[in-house]
Amino acid sequence: MCKVHARWFAEYGVELPTLPVSTEDRAVTRISEQMLDYLRRSKEQRTREEIEAHTKGKTVHKRSALKRLLATGRVVERGAGTKGNPLRYGTRIANTRMNTDGILVPEKLKAFRVLTK
Repeated sequence: MCKVHARWFAEYGVELPTLPVSTEDRAVTRISEQMLDYLRRSKEQRTREEIEAHTKGKTVHKRSALKRLLATGRVVERGAGTKGNPLRYGTRIANTRMNTDGILVPEKLKAFRVLTK
């Protein structure tokens, strides 16, 4: 499957079934779900070190899991990756929210609200 289709599925919340082939692949899948859960619960974006500290497993699997989440578009990264401005990671939903009349509303719902008025 190409990256465009993978992003489309991820954008609309469709999770395609994956069949883990090896022990390492199962570990990466498990860790990526832990990371995604942690980022969804976080109110702000987190650094790689913070994410890795809150997940269990080998460092190599944690790094592969984060790369997989980025490649599928389930996680986005911000920042320059420098000492004063480290890379920070968050979920797509958390990063698409804005303040609307004192209530946080996802971008898609705000567009819907404008169209229905």
